[in-house]
Amino acid sequence: MNNYMTFIRKEIIETIRNKRLIVLACVFMSFAILGPLMGRYLVEFITMIVPAGELDVDGLMGLFDEPTWVDGYTNFYTNLAQVGVITVMLLYMGVILDEKRRGTAPMVLMKGLSHTTFVMSKFTVMALTTLVIMLVSTPIAHLYTYILFEEAGNFGEMMLGGLIFWIFLLFIIALMVFFSTIAQKVSNVALYGFLAYFAMVIFDVVQQLREFLPYGLVVRAVQVSIGYFHEHLMVNLLITIVAMIILLAVSIHILKKKEL
Repeated sequence: MNNYMTFIRKEIIETIRNKRLIVLACVFMSFAILGPLMGRYLVEFITMIVPAGELDVDGLMGLFDEPTWVDGYTNFYTNLAQVGVITVMLLYMGVILDEKRRGTAPMVLMKGLSHTTFVMSKFTVMALTTLVIMLVSTPIAHLYTYILFEEAGNFGEMMLGGLIFWIFLLFIIALMVFFSTIAQKVSNVALYGFLAYFAMVIFDVVQQLREFLPYGLVVRAVQVSIGYFHEHLMVNLLITIVAMIILLAVSIHILKKKEL
């Protein structure tokens, strides 16, 4: 336990020093503002970009329903599921490889630190970092939605939706830990990560698969935030958590077998 806490402190210091926390905070809180803003003024943004006379404004307005606070919430999670997730992948794609390249991993493991502690301390700090970011950005999205639309959903349900999305982020982090363990280059980790991410997006189009895949939690986060609890929510959560545990366990096993 002492080694675990010591290595956690080391990871926290590195997270602050390498600006990961700042980068994540900027990205997530930016979308906490831009998501509701785009939901409220999408048509206005389009008319500002397209030159006058080249757009049928009345026809465009007919394509969109009157924006509501639901659009603010939806845009927040949609943006995070795209740019936010990719940011997390880029920041954590070298989480194991960086330690190998600097020679830190062999040194601490030879001094008695277990492979489990090595991996789990890193995962713990990454999980806490993203949790803090979600706990800050989600209320901002809720507040800004209320300011723009003069109404919003239940704050508790919005926060619960944020926590559900955080579970999905934990799966993404576990995925990057796994790829960082099996790959020899950071570029390969990025490639594997993006291929896995786009595969999840593609399969999510199939409604029957969404109910059993981790990416389905993105939709579930939106649904819970607007007060709708889907019957397959617990299935999505259970499968995602089990998959995350398997990825971490396999990563630890592979790390034990590989020569660092």
